[in-house]
Amino acid sequence: MTQTAAAVPNASPSTAPAGWLSVARAAMILGRSQRSVQTACRAGRLRAILAGGDAQAWYIDPASRQEFRIARGDDGPGPAAPDSCLSALSEVKRQAVYERHLMVQGFLDAAAARPRGTNLCAFRDTWLAGWNQKNPGLRTSLRTLARLVRIYKEEGIRGLVDERQGCRASQATPEAVEFLVGCWLQEDRPTIRSVYEQAQALAPQFGWVLPSYRHALRILRRHVRPAVGALGRDPRGYRDRMDMLVSRDWSKVAAMELWVADHRQLDVWVPRQGEDGRWTWHRPWLTALLDARSWYPVAWTLAWDSPDANRVLGTLIRAVREHGQPEWIYLDNGKDFRADRIAGGRREVVGDPADRTRAESILGRLGIEVVWAIPYNARAKVIENWFRAAVAEKFDRTWSTYCASTTQDRPERLRHLNPADMAAKGLTIEAVRAALARWINDDYALLECPVKASRGYSTLRAFRHLRRPDFVERRPCDDTLKFLLLPSKPLTVTQKGVKISEFNQTYWSPALEDLRGASGRDDARKVIVRYDPGDPSKIWVFDRRGRFLAVAEPYIGAGLHPLARAGTEEDRERLGRAMELKGQIRKADAASVRYYRGVAQKFAPALERQIQARSDLGLHDDDAQVPAAPAPVILSAGEADRAAAAGTLFSEKYGRRRDVEDVGQVMALRVAAGLESRAAREGGARGRVPSALELVARRTAATYLKESENGTGRDTA
Repeated sequence: MTQTAAAVPNASPSTAPAGWLSVARAAMILGRSQRSVQTACRAGRLRAILAGGDAQAWYIDPASRQEFRIARGDDGPGPAAPDSCLSALSEVKRQAVYERHLMVQGFLDAAAARPRGTNLCAFRDTWLAGWNQKNPGLRTSLRTLARLVRIYKEEGIRGLVDERQGCRASQATPEAVEFLVGCWLQEDRPTIRSVYEQAQALAPQFGWVLPSYRHALRILRRHVRPAVGALGRDPRGYRDRMDMLVSRDWSKVAAMELWVADHRQLDVWVPRQGEDGRWTWHRPWLTALLDARSWYPVAWTLAWDSPDANRVLGTLIRAVREHGQPEWIYLDNGKDFRADRIAGGRREVVGDPADRTRAESILGRLGIEVVWAIPYNARAKVIENWFRAAVAEKFDRTWSTYCASTTQDRPERLRHLNPADMAAKGLTIEAVRAALARWINDDYALLECPVKASRGYSTLRAFRHLRRPDFVERRPCDDTLKFLLLPSKPLTVTQKGVKISEFNQTYWSPALEDLRGASGRDDARKVIVRYDPGDPSKIWVFDRRGRFLAVAEPYIGAGLHPLARAGTEEDRERLGRAMELKGQIRKADAASVRYYRGVAQKFAPALERQIQARSDLGLHDDDAQVPAAPAPVILSAGEADRAAAAGTLFSEKYGRRRDVEDVGQVMALRVAAGLESRAAREGGARGRVPSALELVARRTAATYLKESENGTGRDTA
């Protein structure tokens, strides 16, 4: 319907009515061209007027169409065009269209008014950031904004309508949905596809109605809370990212009150020579005890092999020997820390304490209380922070063979390094151990303490001065500490003594002579040793029952110079002492052999007579048991030649053996026995012919008997 300006309130031929839409704005809202909007105004299909003075233009009533009312934010009832698809929209969708139009139109107006020469993409990023900050409930992304602007320009406000019909109520069985969620929340992190296939396999049996696979994806990805999903599928990630944190005030703990123990591999490659002489890269293990208040390392051990309970105990004993014992110790849950002999094990003992039969732990004997760390919770141990912030960053990175803790961060230069060349340049575990000691004593200990509660002190000064006023140093005697060392696994006394792999050293004592050279299966001859991982000069050896045997020292005959004359005076002296020890032991063993052979020689003739009389010569107490003589065997000329040739070959190969005499005859008789057996089978009769072994035994026994009667018996010992 076309009206004049005079028919519209507050309108005049020279001014447009307030709130009415221009042709360009109406065309954008309707998603049409301006020409088509003008044509609709002339034809009366849109309520519009001509106004604007000499430059008259069409202005459209915003209440004349559903699209105009939604764009204006008018949710009230109003007339709708018969061809409008917006008349049936719900209140929620009309509000959503209004909000989208408000955002899109606001961006277009701001983009049209932007300073000349401003990049549109950069302006869009800035404008959207401001929009999201002012309207947190209408936050959107750059891609969504670009898509809505494009659709709005092509289709108008109709393109901003969410035409999705929504989700129907799920017909899936609640038990089936719970089964899907329960199988998905597993620590082995199964895929959604595998979980859905399991539900499909069980659905016919239980009569389940399963959701579609896409619906199952939405359930598991959208409706399961992130915290629940993380706790079920990644408990460690849940503890690191979502678990509530509990802070601790370390100013309430004094120095020498709590020690923390743990292991770590250095992020440094060090060349190591194997038994085959080849050099390979290895990362040594660091076992450390850290004072919790000052982060001062009271004791540490650097070694090749993986740490065990003996290394933990040796490090602890050296710390107690040097600084005294703390009141508490914070231990990890590894099996080397949970050993019964160290801390009594983590498990609780049920029953009356007076009835406990388990051996008292070493920490219990020293009067040190144990606090166990929460499993798989690295943040609970301050020593982990020390390893990461101090050792890894300030010590490991100073080495040319720094390898990082992961392969992704490993420097490329390591590919071109040769372990043998680096070992020749002096890179050994001894060099790394000496460098670590210098770094701790001359650098780290003298810098400001990294603990916030100990700022203003150096690490060493905080360790010495931040103790309790009533602190009394408790230091057990050395003899007590030595026998508190953790016993090793049963070891075999080898040809050179007892091998301690951690020191790569063999130890020997004359008291171990009776156990040397025993079989690996001879458990009665195995020993148990105790040693300090930081003191390779001696070990304490005990038998399987715990009885003390000896203090063993490094074997003098190990690691000698291949050419003693080309070596030093010390090499020649060690070789002489080793050969002297070897001769003494051999003489003692030879004397024992001669003694036992003499005893056996006295009874050898009688034993030979019994063997000859009862078995080897066929003598029996009962004449009826004597077997009948076998039928004679007649050999043809060819068979006799073959038997003789076989006997000759056998004699040439084995004729020098003292227990086989006239072997040619033995082989001939064996061939003859085979021929007789064949003839007996063909004739239906079986005759017994002595085997070659029986013939040898008879011949040997007869020879021994003859020699013993003549007084020239052999040495049978």
